[in-house]
Amino acid sequence: MKKKWLSFYSIGFSLFLVLLIIVIGFFLPKDSDLTETISPEEDILIASPERSDWSRYQNQKYEFSVDFPNSLTLGNFAEGEAHIFIFQSTRETRDGFQIMVSQLDEPLELTPETIAKDIPDLRIENPKKILLDNQGRGIMFTSDNESFGGNSREIWFVYHNFLYQVSSYGEFAPQLEAIINTWTFTL
Repeated sequence: MKKKWLSFYSIGFSLFLVLLIIVIGFFLPKDSDLTETISPEEDILIASPERSDWSRYQNQKYEFSVDFPNSLTLGNFAEGEAHIFIFQSTRETRDGFQIMVSQLDEPLELTPETIAKDIPDLRIENPKKILLDNQGRGIMFTSDNESFGGNSREIWFVYHNFLYQVSSYGEFAPQLEAIINTWTFTL
């Protein structure tokens, strides 16, 4: 009698596990829900012609290229209507930065005042006007971006109908400035 009960229990438990796995698999986000990679026609990664220990990332859809150290890896995904590119260290360090690109509905001039109007809680310290590749106008400032430990370097600029928001850890600012100086627009 005890063997029959154990056998019934084993079969019931096995069926429960199978059903649980099916249900969890159904409700978990699929890879396509979590990431949207850029198609190969739009996404190019090559060795940097300027430095042997850097790579060059080119993106045709968002009209830019940027060089970055080989110690960083690149990932990208869509978030709503924006696209995010993450360059992060393969080590357990706070080396890295992200680029968030959003399409604009109308022309925008970035100033501390226009940013504060749209994002009143954002701290903007030491703002400086910038011009990337003689075309992308924007602003560089320090902030309190929680994604970067509450001390961040922000470089936001506009080119054609895109807003580019580049963010990094505050202590990565010197490296970010070297990286951003390699930025070129491809269109």
